[in-house]
Amino acid sequence: MTNQTTIRQGENTVEITGVLAENRLEYYTSQDKREFIRGQFDIKTATDEIQTIHVFSSKLKKDGSESAGFKGFETVMNEYKSIQDAGEEAADKVEVRNGTLEMNDYVGGDGQVKSYPQFSTFFVSRLRAGEEFKPKAELTVEGYIQSISAEVKNEEETGRLKLKLVVALFGGAVAPFEFIAPSGEIAEYIDENWEVGQTVTLYADIVNRVEKKEIAQAVSFGKPKTKTVTNSVREYVITGGSEPYEEENAKSYSTEVIKKALAEREVKLEELKNKKKDGKKEAPKKAGFGKAVAKKEKPAETIDIDEDSLPF
Repeated sequence: MTNQTTIRQGENTVEITGVLAENRLEYYTSQDKREFIRGQFDIKTATDEIQTIHVFSSKLKKDGSESAGFKGFETVMNEYKSIQDAGEEAADKVEVRNGTLEMNDYVGGDGQVKSYPQFSTFFVSRLRAGEEFKPKAELTVEGYIQSISAEVKNEEETGRLKLKLVVALFGGAVAPFEFIAPSGEIAEYIDENWEVGQTVTLYADIVNRVEKKEIAQAVSFGKPKTKTVTNSVREYVITGGSEPYEEENAKSYSTEVIKKALAEREVKLEELKNKKKDGKKEAPKKAGFGKAVAKKEKPAETIDIDEDSLPF
């Protein structure tokens, strides 16, 4: 399905600076012999804070010349040192300046569609010796407010707000992303000034850490027993934002357009689920006599991305 609704792509910039933790990039050749680099690399931005960046870069552009992004990722693969390979002291400090927030939609093992936010980029650079190193993981994103609600845990409000923002992505698609407004000044401002249906720009810290807690377990006698509980925290915490756009502002998204775009997204997700069902292996068929033969599956198709057409 192609997106029918015309919608302006909003501001969407991810900036991450830290130490290269692990490199999982690889070369890939498609069935029609086109060459790519794909995979992920991890950046450590703080203790127990790792940010994963996704990469898919074709070797050649439409005019036949070699892509600068492809050359850059070859350098990452062949020259950059990661914590995994060289240890933290020797690992390279890197930065992503123009990454993007995207939504990865896929069908899980239970047959249901899962939607998982992720970051991608076509460029990553290495900090030069002596260059100021300030680890960070931040994003700037523009979108339409779909909902604002109090965060509730253990049946009690935490003081934080949950804000769902519909973001117009590259190619005309939209996706809803959840942001957290911390208690205090930021939550109060949003509660008093932002409303459902408005278009805003917000700034947020990207949090992706693993928390470990030691919990004491009761024993009748003997040595005390503790249990380590691990909890992953992944959220986008709002640090600031704009005034709501005026309705007559050309950059303001209309409710009608957003509703249509979201409806198209639901159709696309349903098609994705049905395609997964249709793509399951058929039951083995008898080949006259002897061993049953299962129908051979076709390999997954690759995505053809024209880097020249990207807005960054």
